[in-house]
Amino acid sequence: MVRDAGRGCVFHSYGDDVSDCPSGNVTIRGTEELLEEKNMNLKGKKVLVFGAGKSGIGAAGLLLRKQAEVILYDGNAKQDPEKLKEKLPEDSSPEMILGEFPEQRIGELDLTVLSPGVPADLPEVQKIKEKGIPVWGEVELAYQVGNGQVLAITGTNGKTTTTSLLGEIMKNCREDVQVVGNIGTAYTSVALDTTEKTVTVAEVSSFQLETIETFHPRASAITNEPSPHHGRIHKSKGTDHGKPDYGRCLRIEL
Repeated sequence: MVRDAGRGCVFHSYGDDVSDCPSGNVTIRGTEELLEEKNMNLKGKKVLVFGAGKSGIGAAGLLLRKQAEVILYDGNAKQDPEKLKEKLPEDSSPEMILGEFPEQRIGELDLTVLSPGVPADLPEVQKIKEKGIPVWGEVELAYQVGNGQVLAITGTNGKTTTTSLLGEIMKNCREDVQVVGNIGTAYTSVALDTTEKTVTVAEVSSFQLETIETFHPRASAITNEPSPHHGRIHKSKGTDHGKPDYGRCLRIEL
């Protein structure tokens, strides 16, 4: 099914049953309104990057380039701070906290950025939210600072294949194309290099959709959707997050 919405489209590709199509969740936003929500001034903001994996390092690097005060945190106390620093921009020296995060530091934060592997319902994350501190994911951060058009692929099975195919299609008709997400390249690692002519093809997981606010792709696709009784289990923590809210990705820009 294709829904035409001016210059943007939302595509739904379901399996056996299309009755669960979340078309009622589609919101169309005007360009001026989107621009007001984007481009948060990060300079001087104290930002906690929760998770020091590939995506966390990409987010920290982006924030440092935007002159934010970065705290890079990882619950694994065995991480080597020096090796982590080697992956960050040269001459940068963000604060690093490994192991348990001191609860008294929460009040200092202006923003928290979660890596994709960090469950949004962790007690530490809930305490941050209770303080009224915004919690973004990598996708939201990259979208806030990026330029150009975004094409987003989400769903359960087939995201990577669809993203790869769409990326190759776009490369044959556009000069500047970025293919990002779980496919291999962190969205945050290329966001600052995008221009108004860039087309970003992004693979977005259901977990990443839990931490978006202003993310509005030019077009979105759901490869398939599980049945209503199909819950999502976070592999690292074994927590059941319930059914994915894919409708949050189906907000498109005119």
